[in-house]
Amino acid sequence: MSRNTLYYGSFVHSTSLTQLEYLVDALVYVSDGSIVWIERDIDAAQLQEITAKHGLDLERQAGLDFVQLDERDFICPGLIDTHTHAPQYPNLGLGQEYELLDWLQQLTFPGEAKFTDLEYAQRVYDEVVKRNLNAGLRNASMLSKMLAIQPETPNGHHNLIGQFTNKPLSIPTLFYLATLGGAALCKMENTVGNFLPGKEFDALHVTPGTSPNFFLDVGETRANGQTRDERRNKLKQTFERFLFVSDDRDIAHVYVRGRRVGGAK
Repeated sequence: MSRNTLYYGSFVHSTSLTQLEYLVDALVYVSDGSIVWIERDIDAAQLQEITAKHGLDLERQAGLDFVQLDERDFICPGLIDTHTHAPQYPNLGLGQEYELLDWLQQLTFPGEAKFTDLEYAQRVYDEVVKRNLNAGLRNASMLSKMLAIQPETPNGHHNLIGQFTNKPLSIPTLFYLATLGGAALCKMENTVGNFLPGKEFDALHVTPGTSPNFFLDVGETRANGQTRDERRNKLKQTFERFLFVSDDRDIAHVYVRGRRVGGAK
């Protein structure tokens, strides 16, 4: 694929902690790994006109790729891992002789119980930060039941100590935390995390229904005269299924800075 690509189809991304944007018939131009412009609600008959408005020739321009997604497919931002099991740091290298349940009973649960001692917790979290730095990890998100813990953060290492909660999180909030929120934690929210002009094209091209757990009625994916609002609602339903029942077989392509780096196809 060239460094200049037009993507046409459905997109999902976060615009805030509580809001997802579902785009159908969107046209996204990516050049040298970054998003240059986005046009929304574009009919197929308008493609030549819209690209010409931006100085592109869809049919004859050399070095320009055009990717039209299938009706059921969508593109969403790549995920950002910000989950560190900091309380398990004292157990590194221990318990190899145990099966999972025995390991939990003998090491994990007794070890986590020690974190009711804030002085102990402070020492462990400080060590976790230092080890992460030595391993080259600049950013981490760690969970603790004790919000009073404030680990030392030398050399600009960013840490977020969050509190466990029994309150369910909404789907928009869950996806925000896995994308734009994770980017913000890593001080990269102006670079990645959602789809805006100027940001890098870090993305997943999802082909729902590839994995056996992701049942998708083909009839549901065809426009068949549906309005864009109806298709957006179908996209919302498909996206929610993707979050809860799919696996990596449903991710056809993985892009980092506009370059394909993985995927099932």
